[in-house]
Amino acid sequence: SVVPWGAATYGGEAPNTPNTELRAVRSIHATDSAFAALRADGTVIAWGDATGGGDAQSVQSDLHGVTELYACKYAFAAVTCQGFGIVCWGSAISTGNVKCTLELPVRHIASTSSAFAALDAAGTVRCWGDQSCGGEMATEATEVAEIFGNEKNGSVVTWGGHYLDLELNGSSKTLDQLSSGIVCVSATCLAFAALKRDASVVTWGHRNRGGDSTQVSHLLVNVQQLCSTDNAFAAVTQKGQVVTWGVKDSGGDSSSMEIFLQSDVHRVFSTCNAFMAVKYDGSIVTWGGRRSGGDASAVAKQLQVAVAGFR
Repeated sequence: SVVPWGAATYGGEAPNTPNTELRAVRSIHATDSAFAALRADGTVIAWGDATGGGDAQSVQSDLHGVTELYACKYAFAAVTCQGFGIVCWGSAISTGNVKCTLELPVRHIASTSSAFAALDAAGTVRCWGDQSCGGEMATEATEVAEIFGNEKNGSVVTWGGHYLDLELNGSSKTLDQLSSGIVCVSATCLAFAALKRDASVVTWGHRNRGGDSTQVSHLLVNVQQLCSTDNAFAAVTQKGQVVTWGVKDSGGDSSSMEIFLQSDVHRVFSTCNAFMAVKYDGSIVTWGGRRSGGDASAVAKQLQVAVAGFR
């Protein structure tokens, strides 16, 4: 079952209309102002702000047999038809309502704030959405194993956002670090963080939005997971410690919950401006923007919640 909290307009209250029961939910995904739940039967329930993807009525008839869900800042993308179909809904600023059938199945979809990129089984990347946010590539990318990485050595290729000076030409050291060994990449609105095979982290992009991790670099060792909000990152280390950096009000400062985040954290999840850590004992820890889910005290009785000052 699902327990939402936060601003009701942005998905803080569960939907109560017919056929929207949040049961047998397999995964939940979020835009800035809406949620979408993928149920075990392959159907999708969306709620929250309609302009942020909270209203999927226009494509509801196509949302069956869904195998994966993805989200950007304002829209959702669902993989259907055993990977051969993509259905999008949400704000037209990002993607509009997009429906397409592919010749090869989708392996993965990644997103920026207002664009999606799909990686198919042949290693080809297809982009759509706002061109300035990566919705169009100048050259075709092939033989890609993961989006941002190629099949041979795990190097990183970037596109979009040139007006934000996000191209990898500012630091030769960063370029060298990204030339091989990349396992996965996480993104805020204006910065990236790459996890390497040696469990180290490389960051680049807007200095104040997560692109500069020098203040916590000594803690970013043996990293197992990266997660991001719009303007901050959180890393989980091998011993279960959480390390954060970026904009304070977006989850970049977890000092108020530090006592709960020193060890035994299993995974971290995020909304646009808040993080939630799930610990091995089943309890959760939240921090960041209160209206974005950073304060779970209202549902503490339904969840095992760590709250600043008491547990």
